[in-house]
Amino acid sequence: MNTVQGQLQLIDVYGVWYKPWWNSGWLYSLIVFITTLFLGYFLYRYIKREKKLTPEQEALQGLYRLGNMNYVDEKMIHDAYFKITMIIKTYFILQYKMKFQDKSDLEISAELHGIIPENMISLLKEFFDRSFHIKFAYDVVSESMLRQDIEMLHTLIIELGKQQADSLGKS
Repeated sequence: MNTVQGQLQLIDVYGVWYKPWWNSGWLYSLIVFITTLFLGYFLYRYIKREKKLTPEQEALQGLYRLGNMNYVDEKMIHDAYFKITMIIKTYFILQYKMKFQDKSDLEISAELHGIIPENMISLLKEFFDRSFHIKFAYDVVSESMLRQDIEMLHTLIIELGKQQADSLGKS
């Protein structure tokens, strides 16, 4: 019996022609839909991807947040000095690819000799010395002194960023 003739006889008997489920239009539509969703999702992630901040921008953001806080008691000011030193350590770790996690504040300023200008090292040393006494000896500190230190470090980071940009521009 011919295959085409046999198929026609089946259609006559059952009234329908059997099609496997994987050969139906809805499955292909579903595959196209899922593929479109995946491609759309990855395209959306690619377009909306956040740009990474530079170490300078991260440090300035952290200092800005600390500068905008209200400090109601001395404990908050002491905690702010811990946060400031972590911001500065993180900045130097990311910017200069140095390992400062296990070092004290004064050891950091000693290791920066030759990397940043001497006048900035002296400012850092002065800040680290003052913050050490505030954090661990619980020296009395006012909110205005904290804000001055934040402003000084803010300016210091901007100056370091300018000098690094100048040195990259000259190279």
